[in-house]
Amino acid sequence: MVKLYKGKSFNQDYSKITLPVNDVLEGYELMDPDLLVVPDEIILPMDSDIIVKKKIENMKENVIKTLDRFPKSKVIGVIQGLTSKTMDNLYDFEKNHGITIFARGGLIPIKRRNNLYCETIKYSRQITKENFLHAFGIVNLSQIKCYGRCANIDSFDSTIVRALTSELYFVDENLVKHRFSDEVLTKCDCYFCDRLRSLRLENYEYLGRSIIEKLYLHNIIAIRNYCDSVECF
Repeated sequence: MVKLYKGKSFNQDYSKITLPVNDVLEGYELMDPDLLVVPDEIILPMDSDIIVKKKIENMKENVIKTLDRFPKSKVIGVIQGLTSKTMDNLYDFEKNHGITIFARGGLIPIKRRNNLYCETIKYSRQITKENFLHAFGIVNLSQIKCYGRCANIDSFDSTIVRALTSELYFVDENLVKHRFSDEVLTKCDCYFCDRLRSLRLENYEYLGRSIIEKLYLHNIIAIRNYCDSVECF
């Protein structure tokens, strides 16, 4: 049986985790990935102008170090910052160094500031309109809707499926979450829900690994199908 922890495992403050840039680049060389992200620094809402300036300088140095060791076709530049001036600064620098694939970072710290969040992601899309844009840090289903319908982000990554499944949520075709039960299984005819319907869930005192895995895979498919159905994706 599998035990999924609720709450704590998803509350890590990743802005406090640091790793030397050279160690990151050495790790990339060992992995030899098809694509790799320039090491960046999260620009926070409470950062002073001096701190923002220093972080921008560090990120620009990281771009140079990365391009010294890897071909630009493999390198993903990161856009940080909460003002158009900062975002323009980083994007222009990376683009002028031949980078053509970009990712938007630093979104989790502003996830509860709706206006700032939306303005930031939309502006990031505006300045990168001629390039591919990925997004880091999807933490809820409404953000997926925003990224597809409003901001027209090309791709994103997230641990949201793990988080939802650990809380025993079922995601339907409209990207609405429901508490897992026999009743919600009637909302879907995917292979995994069909297998779940064949089980007598009432006989389980707690959910085992097989059930959790099928719920997890259903949720992945539901989110993927939603993204496929939105024209912007």
